[in-house]
Amino acid sequence: FFFFFQAEDGIRDAQESRGLGDVYKRQVGGLGILSVIGSVIILVYAVLSYIFNLNSLSPGWTSIMVTITFIGGIVLLSLWITAEYIARIYDDTKPVSYTHLTLPTKRIV
Repeated sequence: FFFFFQAEDGIRDAQESRGLGDVYKRQVGGLGILSVIGSVIILVYAVLSYIFNLNSLSPGWTSIMVTITFIGGIVLLSLWITAEYIARIYDDTKPVSYTHLTLPTKRIV
């Protein structure tokens, strides 16, 4: 869990967006979070259905859906964190352009 919190600190920094790739990475992360939350909701529904004998679920449907959505969500979250990490490495290793530097406006005597 230690590495997850380090990655989360890197994701929630105050940097400006690096373009459309950031949008896609955030969409993958959001979809992963929604998938994990969806699997928890399906699990709660299945448990309540079992407790109150609603029996509206087909046998085996619950275990398959919870497993697929949870593992899919974890994979998407891992992909998001990996993509953020690779993007940071790419930004740190780009050559520095000195064309954006400005010269002093006052005369040096």
